[in-house]
Amino acid sequence: MQRRRSRRNEERRRRLFGIFLKLLVAGGVFGMLIFYAYEVGYRVAKGEVATLKAQLDSATSDVAKAKEQAEGDRAALNEQRKQSEQLKNLYEQTKPSDEMKDIIAAAQARIAEGFDPKRVSYLLRTAPLPRQCQALPVRRFLVRTPKARALASSTVVRLEDGIDVSADGIGADNGRESWFDPDLPVRLHLAQAGQRLPDLGGKLPLERSVPLHGNAELHLTITASVNRGFADVAAERCELK
Repeated sequence: MQRRRSRRNEERRRRLFGIFLKLLVAGGVFGMLIFYAYEVGYRVAKGEVATLKAQLDSATSDVAKAKEQAEGDRAALNEQRKQSEQLKNLYEQTKPSDEMKDIIAAAQARIAEGFDPKRVSYLLRTAPLPRQCQALPVRRFLVRTPKARALASSTVVRLEDGIDVSADGIGADNGRESWFDPDLPVRLHLAQAGQRLPDLGGKLPLERSVPLHGNAELHLTITASVNRGFADVAAERCELK
């Protein structure tokens, strides 16, 4: 009876120990499965994180490049706007008026009809300005020659606005006479308020225009006088419109 009880206890212990072993093995297997699942999940998650980080870095780089490109485009656009504004201002300053457009169109039409462009340009340059002129009294002065003996006051005439006129000539009869030869060139001298103006040379008659104060000019015509050795100055004061 005692042996039978001991045997049953021994079998129970063995069963319990077997169950414990099975549980232990099952727990180990389960733990290994859990560890493996954790390791796999960790590695997968780590790989996904690395991939996401790489994608984020790439996206950040693309955004930075796009931002830099946008700033460059904005700067280029601002520069183009600035240049466009400058060109617009330049055009506004230099664009021809309606009257100038009419003149250009008329000149182009005349050239198209066969007019020489140089002729058209010459006509425009030499077209007289609208003016209102007043004739001044004719003045007379002695033309100087190397042999002339005369007071300085008789060789210079003073016109309006302090315009002084005098001239040097060549004596008649190949320089043997004291009076000048009107058929030979003379040298006309002009001064304005004491300041010498460029000389004018040539055979009489000679013409010269001198600007005056304001919108006016003095037009001079110098001719040989009927009195031998003298020259006459016909002047007119013109107000330019």
